Amino acid sequence: MLDESGSMNDCGEDVEDSDDEDAKSKMDLTKHVVKNIMEFVSKECKDADVKIGVHSFNNHVRQIFERTKITDENIELLTKMVQDIDAMDGTNMEKSLSTLRSLTPITENASKSNILMSDGDANEGIQIPKELAKRVDSSATNYFVGFGLEHNPQMFSALSLRENSSYYFVDKLNKSGFIYGEIMYNILYNKYNSVKLEIVNPDGQTFLYDYLNNEWKTQIFIGKMSGEMKKTIHILTNT
Repeated sequence: MLDESGSMNDCGEDVEDSDDEDAKSKMDLTKHVVKNIMEFVSKECKDADVKIGVHSFNNHVRQIFERTKITDENIELLTKMVQDIDAMDGTNMEKSLSTLRSLTPITENASKSNILMSDGDANEGIQIPKELAKRVDSSATNYFVGFGLEHNPQMFSALSLRENSSYYFVDKLNKSGFIYGEIMYNILYNKYNSVKLEIVNPDGQTFLYDYLNNEWKTQIFIGKMSGEMKKTIHILTNT
């Protein structure tokens, strides 16, 4: 789900730190990430049943192409369809989230992952981050990617508080590889689902830090984990 609102035409990089000719708009950064994802899937998933569909949104949501297996034969055409997206008009985040929720897995046993790329600058429909978070697709794993130094971190933080949701940030083209690489690895090499960590707490004075909610708890939700993923857990104890 790609943001094609007018604000995505703004420069996504710190122009003072780069040559003007190398400065990319937030729309350029978004298209670059999508292109890399499609190239990765076409090369690494030839024998797997992996399908990608692309929608874009501003005031409304439109389908760029339906969920499709990316191959050497169709990737050039699909990439051009993404490259032809033009940024204009307002941003209705509510409609984009509602559309993602309405998309059901292609088969009963298929897993579903949503990647929403935007600057989070909602100015139409529901605009309150906590209210929009209620519309996040709880049946899927969600990745929210904020583009540009001027993106709205409050929006993405609220959306990523939902279970099995993550928040990433891209401000420069050379950083985008880390983002799409980690997202695709988590999707394609998922090892565990709905991981929860609980600490046995007989004295009532030992807790785990829940960084999403900034609270100390006896149980925290971690979500999906890929085979090589590492997590650092902070523990508070009276000893």
